[in-house]
Amino acid sequence: MSTERSSSSNSATPRGRSLRVLGQRAGAAMVAALVVATSMPRAASAEAPAPAKSWYDVVSYRAFVDGYYSVNYRFPKPDNNAVGGVRAFDQDNGFALSWAGLDLSAPTAPVGGTVSLRFGPTANRFALADAGLDFGLEFIKQAFVSWRPLARLTLDFDKFATPYGAEVSEAQDNFNYTRGVLNWAGQPFFHTGLRAGLTLSDQLTATLIAVNGWDRTIDNNTMKTFGVQLAYATQPVSLVLGYLVGPEQADVVEVTDTDTGEVTVAKDSDANGRLRHFVDAIVTARPSDKLTVLLNGDLGAETFSTASGDDTSLWYGGSLGVQYRPASTVAAALRGEYFGDPDGIRLGVADQTILTGTLTLDYLPSPYLVFRLDNRLDWADKGIFASGTAAGKDSQFTTTLGVIVKSS
Repeated sequence: MSTERSSSSNSATPRGRSLRVLGQRAGAAMVAALVVATSMPRAASAEAPAPAKSWYDVVSYRAFVDGYYSVNYRFPKPDNNAVGGVRAFDQDNGFALSWAGLDLSAPTAPVGGTVSLRFGPTANRFALADAGLDFGLEFIKQAFVSWRPLARLTLDFDKFATPYGAEVSEAQDNFNYTRGVLNWAGQPFFHTGLRAGLTLSDQLTATLIAVNGWDRTIDNNTMKTFGVQLAYATQPVSLVLGYLVGPEQADVVEVTDTDTGEVTVAKDSDANGRLRHFVDAIVTARPSDKLTVLLNGDLGAETFSTASGDDTSLWYGGSLGVQYRPASTVAAALRGEYFGDPDGIRLGVADQTILTGTLTLDYLPSPYLVFRLDNRLDWADKGIFASGTAAGKDSQFTTTLGVIVKSS
């Protein structure tokens, strides 16, 4: 009884009432905390694993179909713009398919890759030496594996588009529909080998390559070609400077016996020492959101074996492009070019100068459709163009409407 009295007595005191209230409050708090904890979604738990991404959430893609209608006002026969070798990806007059493409890319995190497939006449002309092989390499514009071993270093291995030159092979990614003579005759298109991209700072990046050579998946000699490119990007002006050097001539030759006509293969031990040098500079200026100015200059030199000994031949050229885009759906662009081939090693006519001028009007009625109207004048000082069946004309004027359907 004394215990009961003692308990009753304690509960009646102010201190006893306080302990009871505190106990009730602590119990209520524990219940509330338990309710909140059990009602929280499991995704909020730090220990819950993140859901794995499917491959289609990681891989990005781009698809396009590029066709055109072209008119050469000299109406050459055969009916194309290939005479003189100045035009490459828009050679046919009338309706023509340029090519169709599909790009698949997985981000380098830390391993990724890219595959770019191309089909059509432009794929064949772009492939050059690869088009003569029986491996289907002309349909693979790019196919390389990427690895990022360090935060600032990315390595790409196998076939990739050249980093040199201001224009690329896809018309929708340039100012103009037709590609310039500097792009076609003066610059490489792709390489096969190893590419290293190094981020030196927020503005400065470097690219180093060790490859088979110019526009070859399978090399024609033992030695490799090496290149470096530095890119300095600021606003409103950016600068890219590149250099490429290596042998590009076959180190085996076919020898025909004048008496028997028998053809044998002999090694050209000096081919790997006859180098091709190439310097490429690009300046991009954006004085406003609507106006872009693009300047590209090239200088090339290659040593050849002649009857009197080794001789070095040059080619050089420059391109200036200006694009004004007042709205996302319309644009106008001008491009002027100069290309010199004094020894005829790039276009086949010695001591030749080419000038081109192109005006392009863009209309994009939707993110998936591009209309580009090119009016272009090509001029040569050697009379390399045709009019009807007659040759020897020093100029040609063409109008080309390019129509490109693409993914957004």
